[in-house]
Amino acid sequence: MKTPREILFERHRSAEPKLDAVRQQAVAEVHDRRSLGAKTSAVTDRRYNGGISFWRELILPRPQAWAGLAAVWVLIFALKLSTHDQSHIVASNSSMSPEVIAELQQQKHLYTELAGIAQLPEVKPSKPFLPRPRSARRCEIFAA
Repeated sequence: MKTPREILFERHRSAEPKLDAVRQQAVAEVHDRRSLGAKTSAVTDRRYNGGISFWRELILPRPQAWAGLAAVWVLIFALKLSTHDQSHIVASNSSMSPEVIAELQQQKHLYTELAGIAQLPEVKPSKPFLPRPRSARRCEIFAA
C-alpha cells in the first residue's frame, strides 16, 4: 500500500520540469544583473542595500504616520516651552520669614478644628543623615 506522500509525489511529478525551467530562468537573471552591475566589495554592497532596505521597509510605507508623529513632537515641544513655569525656582531661592511660618501653623490649626480632626502632636524635623567614614563606624555584634 502506498503512503499519502508517495501518492502526492506521483500526482505532481509532471510539474518538476516546469519548476526546473523557472528556477534556471531566475538564476540566469540574477547572474546577468550581477555581471552587468558595478564591481563593488561585498561589505559596501551590504551596507548600501541595508540602508535602502531600512528606508523602504520602515519610512516609505507610512509617510503620513511619520509626519503625524513629527507634528505631535513639535506640539509637545511648543507646549513645554509656552508653559514653562519659573515659580518653583523662585520659591526655592526665597526663605520664609518666621511670621509667615507662624501664620501657616495657625491656619493649619484652624483647619484641623473646622474639619474635626484630632490634634496631631507637633513634629520636629529630624536631623539630616550625615554618613560617617567607615573607620568611625562601630561594629555591633549581637549575641543570642
